[in-house]
Amino acid sequence: MQTELPVFIYSGRIELRNTISITKEVLDTLEKNAKGVLVSMKKCGSFATEEDIVSLCQNFEKVQKDIKVDIAFIDYSPALFERIKKVSGKYPIKLFNSIQTATLFLNPKSLNEELKILLYEPNKAARDSIKKALTGSKYKLYIAKDNESYKNISQLEKIDITISQTVLNVKKASKAKPGKKLHISKNLVTNLPLFIDTAVETLSMITELDAQKSKHGIGNFKSDFDDMPLAALMKFSGSFSGTFFLIFPKSIACRTLSAMMGEEISDTDIEALKDGVGEFCNIITGSIKSKLQKKDLFITFELPKTYENVVEAASLVKGEEGIWIDMFLDKDPFYIFISS
Repeated sequence: MQTELPVFIYSGRIELRNTISITKEVLDTLEKNAKGVLVSMKKCGSFATEEDIVSLCQNFEKVQKDIKVDIAFIDYSPALFERIKKVSGKYPIKLFNSIQTATLFLNPKSLNEELKILLYEPNKAARDSIKKALTGSKYKLYIAKDNESYKNISQLEKIDITISQTVLNVKKASKAKPGKKLHISKNLVTNLPLFIDTAVETLSMITELDAQKSKHGIGNFKSDFDDMPLAALMKFSGSFSGTFFLIFPKSIACRTLSAMMGEEISDTDIEALKDGVGEFCNIITGSIKSKLQKKDLFITFELPKTYENVVEAASLVKGEEGIWIDMFLDKDPFYIFISS
């Protein structure tokens, strides 16, 4: 049994007594270093009543609250997958078609970052959810929207892991009541140095310029600048959630992009500047995600959105408070804002 991602076998038909038996086994034998729990449904058959599947999900939700790691069902038949998927959306139980797919999401550090991944999912919403979870990874991701494209990609490429019949259920947090009190997550405050240090290290490395933090504090998003900056944002969710903004004046965007690409970028080439700031944002958040995983904190970033001026980005937060960070790149200012 893998100690970091152990597999427990559900034996016999899905019914309450068998569910209680396997949940007890998980609680009694799970080791402290586990990154998640996989429950193989290979030996339980395809037949199960909706009541028994609801009971299955409810009992494993209780176990998850005790062990505080993700739980996923794997190795199910197509018929059983459809039955579980129908009711599992209310519970934070994940569905992975194989142990390889489960490892990709629950223990990615154990895998080679150069893997070729094929995502075969006809449903756009499910497909987008899985793509979002893989944002920032270094895997080569191929997308198959139908059976024909799946066959074509499989024939042309040597695929390492195929993702199909997979659901990343995440239990939604209840909405906070409106009020004047500032709500910044404890995890964000605790890991703020990691966000700042990673931005400094990443930008210094990719531009070969000297990046430094000047100061930071809690406040509103700023949009009154003499030289109207470009902005990129990436929303994130998981162990904690929020929005990461990277704000670059055009002059410094030109310098950094030129330094990274080895050729002059004009300050009139707005699309190139927006793409560049978006890529900086993507690289920084990818590094942040990897470092947080080492602390057993798992977040996923959406794809970056870029704006020609910071006023457009400011309209999205509407006076929302967060952490504003003043930064310098070779003594030229740029900024980061993180809300939660």
